[in-house]
Amino acid sequence: MRIKAYQRRKESLSCFECNKRIKSILKKAYPWLGEVNSQALQMASRNLDTAYKNFFQRKEAGFPRFKKRSGRQSFQCPQNCKVDFQKQELYVPKVGLVPCVFHRRFKGDVKTVTIVKEPSGKYFAKVLVETTAVPYPVEKPILRETTVGIDLGIKTLAVCSNGMEFPNHKHLAESEKKLARLQRDLSRKAKGSRNREKARIQVARIHEKIANQRKDTIEKATSMIVD
Repeated sequence: MRIKAYQRRKESLSCFECNKRIKSILKKAYPWLGEVNSQALQMASRNLDTAYKNFFQRKEAGFPRFKKRSGRQSFQCPQNCKVDFQKQELYVPKVGLVPCVFHRRFKGDVKTVTIVKEPSGKYFAKVLVETTAVPYPVEKPILRETTVGIDLGIKTLAVCSNGMEFPNHKHLAESEKKLARLQRDLSRKAKGSRNREKARIQVARIHEKIANQRKDTIEKATSMIVD
């Protein structure tokens, strides 16, 4: 709609004008939009507006593009979301109570909840919470005996000046054969078929596993260095 408005009338629609058109035009053309929380639609419009501003201010940001259905999907609920740690449930407007596994508890007011669907088909909820500010501890002086130099390498992940060495695990190389086989299977499947979607999810899951392995290796190494 924003692209057509600029092409036809050289008009740049603002976020507020787009929100008006959601109610007056889009919901009438697409009745299923009424099944979604209205604030989630407005947040999508706001995110689009931010993408346009980034494009005009920083050309390297690139022109806003439509997301693929098979890619990472997300939506935001800026109000009326509630968390129940006792029942292990998250309340999302227009969706209802959703059973969750919380990896940590938190205190404070829930501000925004972002629901994310990864390419592997897994769902995550990212909860933004407002809490009272905690003062930073007083900075300690940098001492020679507690300072370490780190050399990042190729054969090894990191070598520290105190003698600590962290191996560079070849997670991609270890999964390369399996990944190649699954990608061949995906290329043989007919486009739009259920079997292709199943094969796509298998490829996405192995990519997700490799990314998680890399992240786990780096976080364990950094934790050991800091400790």
